[in-house]
Amino acid sequence: MKKKIHENLKAKEPMAFFDVYDHPFGIVVPGKTGIFWENQTEGVICNHVSIEGTWIPLAYPEAGTYDRIFHNCEELTAALQDANNNYDKERVRAIWKAITNVLRERDGLTFKIVDPPTGMPENQEGLYWIKILTWGEGLHQPRDLLLGKIVALYYPNCD
Repeated sequence: MKKKIHENLKAKEPMAFFDVYDHPFGIVVPGKTGIFWENQTEGVICNHVSIEGTWIPLAYPEAGTYDRIFHNCEELTAALQDANNNYDKERVRAIWKAITNVLRERDGLTFKIVDPPTGMPENQEGLYWIKILTWGEGLHQPRDLLLGKIVALYYPNCD
């Protein structure tokens, strides 16, 4: 009986498409859910990437000890826009470092950027494929199940 129920839960066709434009900071755990999560990537090129799976939103970085405080998507996007508009690659790197530092220190989330899985969108501004190395203990979430998994990290792009 369990096997039959499991087979019935597998998505045969897309059931729903959602965008994350109001909160484009989180992880998509790829899987056959029938639910696709879309983020705008590549800045003013306006690529719209959709990945099927489970969406795990992340809180925006807020830490006074870093390069800049990002309280919301608008502040993070504005900083990226400014850096990209001025062709300031060092500033873009500094923003990315600040984001990864906050994720590591606040959430215990460390990762390695990896090549995309076969058939998935390429790494680009607004999307990195990452392999989760550590993720702090959650109160109600078995995050250890994601250790070693390759997932998509969506973050605000500069547009």
